[in-house]
Amino acid sequence: MKKTAVLMFLCLSMGLGAAQAQLKVDFNVTGGAVETGYQGYFATDKSAATFTAQSYAAFNTTVTIKPTFAPGAAAAGMRAIDRGTDDGIVDAVNLLRDWIGWDTRQVGDPMTLTISGLPAGVYQWLSYHHDAHDQTGIFSVTVNDAGGSTTTTGIDISNSTGTTVKSLAAATKFTTRITSNGKDDVTLVFHQTSPSNPVATAIFVINGFELTSLDTGSAIGPIPAAQATDVLRDGTILSWIPNKKAVAHGVYLGTDYDDIDDGTTASAVYMGRQDANSFDPGRRNWERHTTGV
Repeated sequence: MKKTAVLMFLCLSMGLGAAQAQLKVDFNVTGGAVETGYQGYFATDKSAATFTAQSYAAFNTTVTIKPTFAPGAAAAGMRAIDRGTDDGIVDAVNLLRDWIGWDTRQVGDPMTLTISGLPAGVYQWLSYHHDAHDQTGIFSVTVNDAGGSTTTTGIDISNSTGTTVKSLAAATKFTTRITSNGKDDVTLVFHQTSPSNPVATAIFVINGFELTSLDTGSAIGPIPAAQATDVLRDGTILSWIPNKKAVAHGVYLGTDYDDIDDGTTASAVYMGRQDANSFDPGRRNWERHTTGV
């Protein structure tokens, strides 16, 4: 059976609006103060039983957040710290004063945040990583979502002691896009890569995050992936996650990006409007629009 390359492009057939909704979570010690506009996640320092799955109303459903740690994790490494209000922070005090995280002097790194119940769509992730005292260090993040697995390295935790970092604008932030298929969990794996000695570089911290629903104007999660190669010609069904506001999607099939990008409903690469979330191109279309035949 021959293999070939395929490029699939899915476009929306109706106009779309801007970002739809947000989930904003402030990580706190149990009973701690929650930043205005956020929902609180609460845990007790060095108490494994308190690092539970906690649920939030967002995106017209219930989304659950749960931190977990590597096998064999010691409760002594599961940190939930409140630095208080005497640290010089000038804004977003309730967000930046406290955090949850992991002490890498104990067994249990990395720390994973699992997001369950996230509706299908594309989201902007923004998290804050700042200690109001002296904690600093370098960490990496691996995001596992419907688009695959992506790792970002070399993120430096900001701190206030001995620095001029006193505001939310100056604090360390990690941003990325997350794609959910509406069925599977999304995970963010935070790995502290700094040495555990001195103590000030031993702990990973996360103050909170903002997750914003985006309207990309197109379908998401194409299978095969955009610009995939070595796709089986026979028996391959093209599929995607529909845009939540779409009436139908137009499918363009070809091997030349410009043909796809410039295509119209009169172009040879146009396969028509599809009401469902899949399309069987059939052998005839593969032979017309792909190479290697």
